Amino acid sequence: MFPAVAFSSSVWTRLLVIGLLLNIAGLMLVAILLYAVAVLFNLVTLPVEFDASKRAGVQLGNRD
Repeated sequence: MFPAVAFSSSVWTRLLVIGLLLNIAGLMLVAILLYAVAVLFNLVTLPVEFDASKRAGVQLGNRD
């Protein structure tokens, strides 16, 4: 899943700008869908990031 997210995060803005400049609704829709994939992936992995930060804080606290 990560390669798809990396691709969508880097390409969606270019597709949106091209779609807006050339007035291509289909291209703008693809850009919005790619952005939605990136946002959804970030929302799904957010609890994992919070847990990792909490565990890191505990480990740093143990090194006193």
